[in-house]
Amino acid sequence: MTEKEIKSEPALQDMDKILMESADIYNKRSNSLYAYRITGTVQVAKRIVAGIEYDIKVNLKATACNKNTDKIFKEDLQNCQLKAENGSPKTCTFTAWYRPWLVLGAPMPLKIDLKDCQ
Repeated sequence: MTEKEIKSEPALQDMDKILMESADIYNKRSNSLYAYRITGTVQVAKRIVAGIEYDIKVNLKATACNKNTDKIFKEDLQNCQLKAENGSPKTCTFTAWYRPWLVLGAPMPLKIDLKDCQ
């Protein structure tokens, strides 16, 4: 999807929150001592399934914030400095599944999950 298409998608209007949630999911699942944050969006693909599914490919880099000692919340992650000695970023794909008809009365019409990471 192009940047213009991303901005016009109702489910992706608040892309920053989706990316923040994606980084939080990665940090909860990784066994790294350091928290990672997203440094760039590589690609977004859209598929129509039982809803609208987006594959969002992003780059993540390690920060200087220690996950075990620094109480890192997803909102605080942007304040963590990137580690200087960090090599190339990890490229991860997240799936965001949006079901707009569930908005009324549904707790979460948008579900985000980690698909793969390299």
